[in-house]
Amino acid sequence: MRDSGERHTSANSAKELRKAADDFNIAKTISGYVTDNATNASNAADQFTVGKGVRCDAHTTRVCVREGTALPAVKETLGRNAILVAHFKHSTVAMGVLRSAQTQFYKKGKIVQLAQRCSTRFDTDYHMCHTSNRNKAVMNAVLGDRSVTKLSQSKCD
Repeated sequence: MRDSGERHTSANSAKELRKAADDFNIAKTISGYVTDNATNASNAADQFTVGKGVRCDAHTTRVCVREGTALPAVKETLGRNAILVAHFKHSTVAMGVLRSAQTQFYKKGKIVQLAQRCSTRFDTDYHMCHTSNRNKAVMNAVLGDRSVTKLSQSKCD
């Protein structure tokens, strides 16, 4: 949306949407549009009388996931898992031994690479936990090998 120099209220946003639709002569072709979950965007969509406005499912999902991962027990579990994955990602020795152990452990199965979390992508928490869980036995073996991992490195505290 172009900057009108006015406040970004729902009324002003709806007015600008209507003006843009009229300027481009597309008001009759708009059947629907997607907004984020911001109150002013949703209210502007209600006031913009062209087509049907819906809230973005990806945005809604991200908000739910963010609130769920903020729960103390979940946050602690994710944090500890992230520390373990980071250990393997930052230690070439530990990662080399992990890959070797994976090859032996998963002789016929597919080796699952560890995934790190990324704060801007909500699905990385799931992938980090999933790949860590799939590699739990191998990771424990490497973390328990004192020639590879010092005791202080094998703890998540």
